[in-house]
Amino acid sequence: MSERTVVLLGELAAKDHPVVEIVHRVGARPLGVSDWEKAPEVLRRSDLLCAIFPSTMRGYESFCVEARSELSGDDLPLITVVPTTWDPQLERLFMFSIDDYVSEENVASLEPKLLALGRGNPWTNLNPESGRVIVADPDRSRRLLFGRMLRRKGLGVDFAADKDEVSKVAAKAEDVKLVIAAASLPPSGAADAIEFCQTRGDSIGLTPWIVTGETEELETFNTAAPTSAAMRLFNHDDPPESLLFLVNDLLA
Repeated sequence: MSERTVVLLGELAAKDHPVVEIVHRVGARPLGVSDWEKAPEVLRRSDLLCAIFPSTMRGYESFCVEARSELSGDDLPLITVVPTTWDPQLERLFMFSIDDYVSEENVASLEPKLLALGRGNPWTNLNPESGRVIVADPDRSRRLLFGRMLRRKGLGVDFAADKDEVSKVAAKAEDVKLVIAAASLPPSGAADAIEFCQTRGDSIGLTPWIVTGETEELETFNTAAPTSAAMRLFNHDDPPESLLFLVNDLLA
């Protein structure tokens, strides 16, 4: 990539931090800022690829609000480093509009994310409001994660937490192009939800579905899944942006 700047905040600004090496490895320039309040102009740089901060950074809420208040701030990707995957704090972090995260346990997963950002937007074939997606998951953090990613790509998003809510949302929403559902969707799993929608004659019965879950959950779903709907599987161990490529593939 042509050299872009990655802002590293808080403890990530230390020159010996692993994130610094990753930024160098993808051909970007790390810019360490231990206290962003003393250098707010860093958010107004025109060469920013993204900003990365630790979830333990004091006052990250104010930083996120400040970043989004800048003229082009809504387009600045914000990535946080959390102690563990699906950290309980992620729900609050996504409320403050982060775009993605990596865990300290697998900080190497940052490299493909930065490379993807450096290549630009793979969604240029999607126009604003290119249809609606139903995100059905009992986990609010995942709903927020998937919903924000999809909305940033021009798609409308509706949420559901169980099978009945999926059916109710589908009855009200127009132009539903896709359903993203947890394999463990209450009360009896995604396979049952798909069959339920097909039996009722809901419009989303034959709509493409992406089913998400852990490896064992996806294996269980695969044995019970109806074969009449277009489906893809997404493992929670995979990088979140991988979900976007599945969505793009199905919508194409």
